[in-house]
Amino acid sequence: MERSFSLDLGEVLLEGRIDQVNPLATRGQEDEGSVELIDYKTGKPRSQKDADTSLQLSVYALAAQEEMKLRPRRLTFYCLANNQPVHTVRTEQDLKAVKAEVLAVAGRIRENHFPATPGFVCKFCDYRPVCPAHEENY
Repeated sequence: MERSFSLDLGEVLLEGRIDQVNPLATRGQEDEGSVELIDYKTGKPRSQKDADTSLQLSVYALAAQEEMKLRPRRLTFYCLANNQPVHTVRTEQDLKAVKAEVLAVAGRIRENHFPATPGFVCKFCDYRPVCPAHEENY
């Protein structure tokens, strides 16, 4: 079942949609509300490292816990190209860190602090003529 969220972090409101939220079998009171959050992916399959470091999955886990009052016990990238899932988890410490990261990024956005990160995609970017990383070319 797909679930939308609107996560209020005080100075930041994050809105999104989790592709699928599945209840996990419960064994006791402490497992009530345990869920698996699934994000379907097309294209190149995701690695275990991708899942373990995904900001997207971390935000989904934070939203499930704080807004939906669920217990995200398993986070999954499900690749449609090869029908393979990649599972990961987040700890309470991980969720605190992602909240701090989101607030820090929001602060940099408010300060108009957008450092250039030149790379392969630059040749497709509409902002290249005004980008400080490429101003010497113009």
